[in-house]
Amino acid sequence: MPKLTTLLVTIPRETEVTAESAATFLSTFPTILHKSLFDVWIKGEEKPTIALEVAVWEQKIRFLVSCSSYLTQFIISQIQSTYPLSVIVPIEDPLISLAPKLSVGELKLRLASFYPLKTWADFRDTDPINSYLSVMSKAEVGEVMWLSFVIAESPGNWQSSGRAALDNGRVTGSTKTQNGYQEKRSTLPNARGIEEKIGQMGFSVTARLAVSHANRLSELGAVFGVFARPDGNRWELNKPILMEKARKNLVGRIPRDKRVISVSELATIWHLPSDKVRIP
Repeated sequence: MPKLTTLLVTIPRETEVTAESAATFLSTFPTILHKSLFDVWIKGEEKPTIALEVAVWEQKIRFLVSCSSYLTQFIISQIQSTYPLSVIVPIEDPLISLAPKLSVGELKLRLASFYPLKTWADFRDTDPINSYLSVMSKAEVGEVMWLSFVIAESPGNWQSSGRAALDNGRVTGSTKTQNGYQEKRSTLPNARGIEEKIGQMGFSVTARLAVSHANRLSELGAVFGVFARPDGNRWELNKPILMEKARKNLVGRIPRDKRVISVSELATIWHLPSDKVRIP
């Protein structure tokens, strides 16, 4: 298993931050996530690991970034350039001792990658991360909840698949011609959202939830409904059959999901808390 470093990231409560700030931070990642087959198989280079995380244990909510140890200084410099007042401290990975007690679930996109989720522009009066922080703030003595978004390089064809869907449109019927029947097509109702998403960089994201109280899993998964877009995509909670393997993947921050979310979508789901967030 690759050597990982876990960074605890804090900022002063009065600091003005936005999801757009996180997008600036995240936009530097596609370059470092890229590894060619030659790099991996011939040169033996390690695939980079980056996980954006939010967790509560000892009744305190914490924001963390776990990454391949050789990326630590790069990650710290990128966080500090975006959040100059941030305090970043390497800590011993709590999951190593916590994971055996946790039930793990995975959030998966319901539709193809090019269908969009809501982004920060859709949340005018609230910070979208309030949705899951409100659940995490209920943690009882000894309770643990952990969110982990493991990011990896996106497949090269996800944007072209979206473009093909836009070009093909949707079938609305057919008309009879001399040569048989011809399909009638119209523009997709969510064409604008697809256009916006495929115009951005994206990441393959493996989203995991882990809880010490099993009943919290569905509760925590349900709040991600706020990111659902009626004309686009939504998260769905899946519970793995092989729980022990799921725990190992959680601790190792192993990327498994190939579905893609854009930089702005990821920044909406994970960012350091703004002044609209009240963390107990």
